[in-house]
Amino acid sequence: VKNQVNKKWNTIRATVAFDEGIHHWHVRIDSCVSKNIFIGVATEDASLDNYIGSDAYGYGFLANKAVWHNKSKLQSYGEVFKQGDLLQVNLDCTAKTLSFSRNGEFLGIAASNLHVGGGSGGPGVAGSNATVPCKWYPAFSLYNKDDQLTLMVPSSPQATLSRSVSQYASVLELVDSARSVLTCVHQPLVQDLGSAYDTW
Repeated sequence: VKNQVNKKWNTIRATVAFDEGIHHWHVRIDSCVSKNIFIGVATEDASLDNYIGSDAYGYGFLANKAVWHNKSKLQSYGEVFKQGDLLQVNLDCTAKTLSFSRNGEFLGIAASNLHVGGGSGGPGVAGSNATVPCKWYPAFSLYNKDDQLTLMVPSSPQATLSRSVSQYASVLELVDSARSVLTCVHQPLVQDLGSAYDTW
């Protein structure tokens, strides 16, 4: 994604949304003219003419160390991200949390109790309409001309497993995560683990 205009917010929303389970994707910062890039999630009702978090339908992590929702800064968060950085976005629809990693370092929970609407229950926590189910799309906001991002699937199963398996993960999710890591390490061991699990 490359911004073709200068000093005007533009939001790009993916075409696939998530409303259950745990999901991860990587965003490479190819060019960051200043710190005016947001990375996060938004619903189909979010404005595409402003930044993620400018309304009640999205959560955005600003390059300048802040998380925004409903035109409010929820909290200072993480580290400044810049050109060359690789961010991992972690969306847990079960726990209703959004978190990020920068260059492999987990930055903690950026927002919890994900919902649409206003209200705040403290830093990173929002309060109203928390029970309304939402479909969250990966989304990105760019402001400066030539700002550029690349959306990527996680390349390292180990990086995904290290922090992204939720404390609420089922046994099947944990086994699947272990299989993906072990596939990179030793294929026969994966087959043995799979057989043992199937027998169990």
